[in-house]
This record gives sequence, C-alpha cells and structure tokens, in this order.
Amino acid sequence: MKSRSTPKMTVQPLSPNDKRQVILEYLQQYSKGLSEEQLNTIVDASQTNNALFLRVLIDELRISANFEDLDNAISLYIKGYFFSFSFSFSFPFS
Repeated sequence: MKSRSTPKMTVQPLSPNDKRQVILEYLQQYSKGLSEEQLNTIVDASQTNNALFLRVLIDELRISANFEDLDNAISLYIKGYFFSFSFSFSFPFS
C-alpha cells in the first residue's frame, strides 16, 4: 500500500479576545446577543479555546436555546451536550 503525505496544519487555541470577537460578531449577524455574564462564562471556558467547539456552541445557542433557559443551555453546551437538528451528540471534551 502506498503511503500518502497528508499536509498537517496546527491551529492555535483562540485567545479570550478572539473568542469574544467571534461570539459577538456571529450572534450580531442574527440580531442575537448575550449578557456580559453569559459572554464571560463562554469566553472563560477552556473548551471554547477550540474554534470548532466555540462555533458549534454559539450555533446551538442561536438555533435552539430560548431566552428563559439561556444560562442553563450555556452550562450544558460547555459540558459538551448539543441537541439541534433532530439528533443529539456530545463532544469528547472534559
């Protein structure tokens, strides 16, 4: 079997300022927002250093979280539980 040379790319963790900017700009596109406390909770979570995890989390908030339960939704999403698109899955992040 022939060995393939697959290019590799290292993606650096997002900084707190980068995370804040991504969250605010993304949610603003949909006329959505978070309180400062909710924003800080997401920015301070180490899991959101991963750009893919952060994107899925804020997409879940935009699509399936309701205002009354937003704090609880953020807590669940940070733990890696996502429930949109008629299926559920969890990220293997601890």
